[in-house]
Amino acid sequence: MLQSKTISSLYRPKLWPTLSAILGLKVSFVSPGPTLRLRSLGKDLEETFLEGVAAALNEPLLPSLLITWVHVHGSRLRTEKLALMARRRLQDEPGMAFWLAVLAVYGMSIGQSKWRVVLKEVGRKAKDHQPASMALLATAIGSEPWLAGTDLELPKGALRVRVSDVASVPELAASNEQYRLRLLYGAELRADIHWAIHLGVAAPAEVRRLAVCSQSAATIILQDIAIARSSITAAKAG
Repeated sequence: MLQSKTISSLYRPKLWPTLSAILGLKVSFVSPGPTLRLRSLGKDLEETFLEGVAAALNEPLLPSLLITWVHVHGSRLRTEKLALMARRRLQDEPGMAFWLAVLAVYGMSIGQSKWRVVLKEVGRKAKDHQPASMALLATAIGSEPWLAGTDLELPKGALRVRVSDVASVPELAASNEQYRLRLLYGAELRADIHWAIHLGVAAPAEVRRLAVCSQSAATIILQDIAIARSSITAAKAG
């Protein structure tokens, strides 16, 4: 019997190559950027997305790239998982709340209603960490209309959505197994359980950590998958 892989250690890749490989951002970087701290087996969509949001505070290219990514791929993120991960992350990095809230509002403005759970998590903190220069310029030239009704301000034209800057849905599906499973099963927990199995993670406790869910939920879905696979094998044999 093969031993289940674990995700207890960290790996430390560089920012830009990681965003290119996992999220499919098409960027030409002069330097690989700062070092990240990701889980060794993860290379997870939500975890990587949050790394990008955190880096957006110091990387001026990232806000436009991330909003473009949300435009093309945002409906394939598990927003309840993203909100939970953000809650933990904001304890140490509260400044990322602003850009995460902006991205959530944009997602909602284009019909991705599940971003509401992210905005609920970070919205109150976002206003406190809005860059003063942006608020001042937004007052002078006007704010993005899709931010109307929020406490956030962003100068018109500050962010550019250019879909050629990110991988298309077929391109990202071809290169990213987790994303491909989201297309098959939806942006749901079950997709990430399948992804954990693909990575060789079998113990419910490890699956729970990778998929960010309760152990009972991981156990039930693992049992469902095992029964389904046994049934398929039996049907073929019959």
